[in-house]
Amino acid sequence: ISGAQGGVVNDRVVICGGSTTGNSSGARSQCHKLSQNGQWSPLGAGLKKSRWIGAAAPVNIKGQEFLWITGGYDSSVNELKTTVLVSERSGVVSAGVELPEVRDDHCMLALGKYAMVIGGWTNGGRQKSVLVYDTENGFIYKEGPPMNHARESHSCSTMKSLAHEGRTVAV
Repeated sequence: ISGAQGGVVNDRVVICGGSTTGNSSGARSQCHKLSQNGQWSPLGAGLKKSRWIGAAAPVNIKGQEFLWITGGYDSSVNELKTTVLVSERSGVVSAGVELPEVRDDHCMLALGKYAMVIGGWTNGGRQKSVLVYDTENGFIYKEGPPMNHARESHSCSTMKSLAHEGRTVAV
């Protein structure tokens, strides 16, 4: 499976979508979770649409953890601006807010009550943009400071930075 979306939700690894062929024609809609005994098992009915090379981050909504999956392509090579919320506990997949535009090959991270959608490919080009979503306030977003360089197919994470007085920063 390539181009799947995943994260750690309720201390469980959850993976959804991806492609078995390395392109959108093999895009899948299934979700799986890794149990404590190291076995993979299906998670709910899966996504309503196949999804490839989107991105995901764990988010907390009113005390409940979800995997928030954004953008990507479906199996018909349509770029997506839709998002979904996947519950690790119930396996239920519900619609999330739409992105302002289609986006794929981006990365995401969670930082406190915020989820960041960073870079990727949209409107025919690589992006420097950073969208910062407030997960405690209806997923409203604002533009964050852009990256120095436009990127796609990249990774992002958080770390504690000694150069920033030990604060957690996005990298």
